[in-house]
Amino acid sequence: MFKKKLFILIIISLINLIIYPPFLIFSPVEAAPLSVSAPHRPGELLVKLKNSSEIYKFKFSSEQELNDIINLYQKNKDVEFVEPNYLYQTSLIPSDILFDSQDYLLTIKAHHAWNLYTGNNRVIIAFLDSGVDINHPDLKNNLWVNNKEIPYNGIDDDENGYTDDINGWDFTLNSSDPRPKLIVPFSETGIKHGTVIAGVATAEGNNKEGISGITWRSQIMSLRVLDGTGTGDTQTVAKAIDYARLQDAQIINLSFVGEGYSQILETAIKKANEAGILVVAAVGNEVHDGVNMDTNPRYPACHNGPNGENWVIGVASVDKNKQKASFSNYGAKCVDISAPGVSIISSVYHDELNTDFSDYYESGWTGTSVSAPQITGAAALIKSLKPNLSLKQLKNIIINSADNIDALNPVFAKQLGTGLLNVYQAISLAIDEIERPDIEVQKIISSPIKNGGPHVRIFKKTQLEQQFFAHDEKFRGGVSVTGGDINGDGQKEIIAALGSGTYPWIKIFQEDGTLKDKIIAFDEKFRGGVEVALGHLDDKPGFEIIAVPQSNGGPHIRIFNGQGQLITQFFAFDKKERTGLNVATGDINADGLDEIIVARKSGLSEVKIFNLNGQLINTFKIDQKKRLTNFNLATGDINADNQTEIIFSSLNNSQIKIFTSQGQPLLEFYPNGKWGGGVTVSTGDIDGDGAVEIITGNNSGGEPLVKTFNTLGQLKNQFYAYDKKFRGGVNVEIIK
Repeated sequence: MFKKKLFILIIISLINLIIYPPFLIFSPVEAAPLSVSAPHRPGELLVKLKNSSEIYKFKFSSEQELNDIINLYQKNKDVEFVEPNYLYQTSLIPSDILFDSQDYLLTIKAHHAWNLYTGNNRVIIAFLDSGVDINHPDLKNNLWVNNKEIPYNGIDDDENGYTDDINGWDFTLNSSDPRPKLIVPFSETGIKHGTVIAGVATAEGNNKEGISGITWRSQIMSLRVLDGTGTGDTQTVAKAIDYARLQDAQIINLSFVGEGYSQILETAIKKANEAGILVVAAVGNEVHDGVNMDTNPRYPACHNGPNGENWVIGVASVDKNKQKASFSNYGAKCVDISAPGVSIISSVYHDELNTDFSDYYESGWTGTSVSAPQITGAAALIKSLKPNLSLKQLKNIIINSADNIDALNPVFAKQLGTGLLNVYQAISLAIDEIERPDIEVQKIISSPIKNGGPHVRIFKKTQLEQQFFAHDEKFRGGVSVTGGDINGDGQKEIIAALGSGTYPWIKIFQEDGTLKDKIIAFDEKFRGGVEVALGHLDDKPGFEIIAVPQSNGGPHIRIFNGQGQLITQFFAFDKKERTGLNVATGDINADGLDEIIVARKSGLSEVKIFNLNGQLINTFKIDQKKRLTNFNLATGDINADNQTEIIFSSLNNSQIKIFTSQGQPLLEFYPNGKWGGGVTVSTGDIDGDGAVEIITGNNSGGEPLVKTFNTLGQLKNQFYAYDKKFRGGVNVEIIK
């Protein structure tokens, strides 16, 4: 199906290219630099269309054809991104010299750390590699087990798309067996690699068997993404990262390296970081001297985010003298820390029927591939000790506890990260660290109030993350937006209600703009537009959807569950009124459930507060003297008293008023000055500092500015949501 869809798109584009001038059908898009020369599957192209979460793979007969299609589709407005299917190689140099000791453990002071703590089995590590020997005597007791799956019954019991995924998944063969496969072609290094990496990190300790991992009891989730030669590709790795994230892995180890920047892979890594997962990657090897990754980046280690967020802990190798290993890559930007990487002993794949794989252990493994799992093991040790550490805290402990080795590496000073891994110092820091779980950074959603297409944009802080059209691009009636997990599955949706002039629809999208569902909020003939809000109104998982008429409809409140089923409905005012409603939600009476707050869009400034059943909880007036027109409602705990306040914003004169739930005034300020234009308003913690911010969007006539203020009304930040020339106004909301 996807080939047909992409083929049709190609044919249409080629016809358009012949008939119409290029500037009529293409609009330039910002794209990260592609390296078609970087190793990739010959002729294979990965394409993501806008408003679709699917990644399409297409194969062309020649590299020139691949280049031509890439150049064409980087300019096509229907394509979000296009890139070759890059290859990744194991980052390991094997040796035939065997050692019977783990002397590197002394170098990183793991033995001292074990006097303090040896770990537990609560941490899940996803090893994306060539497969792990799940029957190995030093690993079999540390395997992750998917308890939601009944073993080998041929049924996808947990409905995650993977049948009988008991200990992981083979993404190269789409198989439930995550072990290495002796399928030609293969190499000894490729077959053994994944088992080597898992053993370095978390071989069972103190069991009178073989070696000891850095952490002794962490769970091994084996995700096979490299074939028997040690080669994998973007699509396979990205799928496995997504799997690890959805299966609650806390750490992901990537002991491989490639040369091509991939937006697909970076997106998967970004999502893992947002889920609080630590991603550790080898920085890679060269035959002789290594390369400076500041000028020659290697991936995935250099997938650190557009603003230097440091999404990946990049690991370089040192030798027995604590000097940069000759083969190891280096650099100030992508390398965070170093670990021993020369002549490491570890577990290997065992097959007693094959003389090439008769051993259980081998020494002499060399490369950044074996350095990375030392960081992974140390991180698991810390995480098992302090499970509620934030991702930022975990990264800081690992990086800041390293031994400075710049004096031993004057030529590579500041290019081997903060220094050499010190597990003892890391555990010591962790013991003293106060656990501060990650505070979610809430994202801002914007949509035009009027005279602009139904263009929904999602921002994290001030950075645009995603955008899509919620309806026909030509529609100019505006869109009411909100967002949150409406069905309790852990995935957040974007909810867009269409404004006046079209159908009374509420559309439900994934964050990437893929349409999931549609709700008909009112009679199909109604054309007054729909306002929407989300609230946790009952004790069931997920948010409920609250719909009210935007204009020309009775004061009708309708409440739907995440499946679009009507739960209840009632009238907030006299059913004959036709003023339209403003709506917001918040836990007004501190009972753990949200209430519904409504007010007329014009007329009497009366605010009413209802529970799910339509029972009136309270009522008050925003202004005791004036009748009001054109205003907006929001809620938030503005003064950090664990009580929800109600926020009023004028669309006429920039005034914001904040009230207690009982209607007592708390604060008043003017985001655009007393004589400035009006604003829409929302609240949320959009910078992860634990405090609520007030977010405003300029009304029609003003610049499309979104501003954020602290709870005293002081400006913190601002950015343009749309083209600076746009004057149709900006709705703002946050993803709950």
